[in-house]
Amino acid sequence: MARTGAAPGDDDFRDPTHRFQDPADADGLQDWLTAGARELAKTLRAVGPDVPITMPIENPTTRFTARRMTHETAIHRADAVLALGLDYDLDAEAATDALDEWMELGTLPLHFEVHPWMRELLGPGRTLGFHATDVATTWTVDLTGDAIRWSRSDAPAAVAVRGPLVELLLTLYKRRAVDGDRIEVHGDRDLLDYYLERVSFG
Repeated sequence: MARTGAAPGDDDFRDPTHRFQDPADADGLQDWLTAGARELAKTLRAVGPDVPITMPIENPTTRFTARRMTHETAIHRADAVLALGLDYDLDAEAATDALDEWMELGTLPLHFEVHPWMRELLGPGRTLGFHATDVATTWTVDLTGDAIRWSRSDAPAAVAVRGPLVELLLTLYKRRAVDGDRIEVHGDRDLLDYYLERVSFG
């Protein structure tokens, strides 16, 4: 996409498992992944952030590609770290932008076409606030209109979710269950659970 601006063809690029059918082939997986990441970074640096690409978002460019791959990498690094039972951390600026991006992608009108059941989220009084306790940033999700909307605000909400920034990010990405040790929930817990069940991407 970064090189040509065109969407990928209908091929097997999303599923690399055909490359590693034999367990012995797994030894090459790390090198394969590392080489691919380096090639992507090299290409994005070479073409710059303003090359138009084909994506169902407003004015898509390679800036989107670089941002998406950054946060994709951060979340899958979390998968690896959490699988080992270790503590996961992420730079606050990167985590904040990752949460912004999650909000942006989670409110795309396209979702209603691809996932019609997401319309069932909409209803009067349905608002959610996500409060990062360590960076003093709050995101509000408004489900009261004809579309899902979000903003950076601390407006009153039917349910307030409070916790460290990275924990909020892992919760929204469904990498962490909502629990009282890391995340506090005040208000309509059922609305939060319903929202987390219905909103996802990737």
